[in-house]
Amino acid sequence: MSFVIENLPEAIKAAKSELRAALPQYREIFREIEAEMRRKVDEIVKEREARLEVMPIIGYTNIENNSVPAEQIKKIKSRGSWVIRGTFPREQAASCAVC
Repeated sequence: MSFVIENLPEAIKAAKSELRAALPQYREIFREIEAEMRRKVDEIVKEREARLEVMPIIGYTNIENNSVPAEQIKKIKSRGSWVIRGTFPREQAASCAVC
């Protein structure tokens, strides 16, 4: 199934009209969302500048043993992604032809 938009400017205009009608307080909501996004970006920048892990890193054995710390789970939910270490033996990962 393909998704084709013949007239993108018109589709954007229609979507904005629908949004305004369905959500009259959209400006206030977008300001709140923007403020939260800026807060998260500032948090990530500070972590990066402090040379902290910006992306949560979890060991596979922690997942396997159901022992991922609650603080890490909270950070995963906040960031929306994470790195899993120790999934494959080092030799297998190093010999990966498509990596």
